Amino acid sequence: MTGSDTAWSGDDSRIYSRLADIAVPSRREQMAILITQIRFKTTDAFKLVDLACGESGLTKAIQTLYPKARATALDGSQSMLTVAPINLAEFEDRTETGVFDITAEDWLHQIDGVGLCVVPRHPSSRLNRKTPTISKRIQLHRRTRRAVGRRHCGWTSTLGLEPPRQFVRPYCV
Repeated sequence: MTGSDTAWSGDDSRIYSRLADIAVPSRREQMAILITQIRFKTTDAFKLVDLACGESGLTKAIQTLYPKARATALDGSQSMLTVAPINLAEFEDRTETGVFDITAEDWLHQIDGVGLCVVPRHPSSRLNRKTPTISKRIQLHRRTRRAVGRRHCGWTSTLGLEPPRQFVRPYCV
């Protein structure tokens, strides 16, 4: 990716896939900690939406632990979504994947009735490049939060910023 380019390319996806465990220190531990914070019993049925799912490693881990969870894994990269269904093949009867643009509003219907919503935070995310000001990111975060509602909604992160604790707390897993 160069300068003001906002498109995530297939090359970017391949590079990220190779470097993810190095680029994100303790990545697997972070995923494990996140999963331990989910407020559902392993026998509960709930809907999960993973925004910017990448290759769906987190979705797969959650569905492995929660065999009744139904998942929608969305990403803006077609190359990531080529790999995601392969990684989620064992859950194909309760998983769907799709392309989305996090800065658009046409995907918000996907989170109707959601039990857990996973939101990206990495600073290089497309959202952060397309919405460079913190106020714009807060607006998008609030809009998404309103669409999801309060019911068992888990936010793994806050779209590239750390808002005040009282803003995030009710929505943390």
